[in-house]
Formats: sequence, C-alpha cells, structure tokens
Amino acid sequence: MTIDIGVGLILGVTIGLFFFGGLRLTLEWLAKAKRPELLAVLSFVIRMASVAGVMVWLATQSLGSVVAGLVGLLGARTILITRAGSAGEGHRWT
Repeated sequence: MTIDIGVGLILGVTIGLFFFGGLRLTLEWLAKAKRPELLAVLSFVIRMASVAGVMVWLATQSLGSVVAGLVGLLGARTILITRAGSAGEGHRWT
C-alpha cells in the first residue's frame, strides 16, 4: 500500500509537470504557429490523454495511488505557478 502511494505521488508529479509544462510551451508557440488552432487542439488532446492514461492505470492499482497521483498533479501545478511568479513581477506568463 505504501509503495502504491509513493508510485502514485511520483507519477502524479511527473504527469503534472508534463501537462502544465506542455501548456506553457503551447502558449509560447501559439503566436509563431502557422496553424495555431491545430497546435492548441493537438496539445490539449495529447496532454489530456496522457493524464487520463496515467490516472486510469493508477486506478487499477489502488484508491490510495489515485489520490496520491492527484495530489502530485496539483503539487506540480503549484510548483510551476510559484516558479513563474506573479504578473506584477514582469513575467511573460502567470
């Protein structure tokens, strides 16, 4: 059970960094893209499918691993937002 929670947390943080890091890259690339609508849709589909796949796999392990995965996902989001700073600090994105 403890191993399931540890694996869930690690996978949650990893997929969270992938999801929100991918979102940041997509937003940066949209202005330069020849077909921004295609980039936005493909990015969304790939990121959501990845998160869904990991969460479904965690659900087959145990409820604790799913909860740990969600905590890790939200923790990665919090880390990335904190590192970006606030809009008042002159960052390009928040």
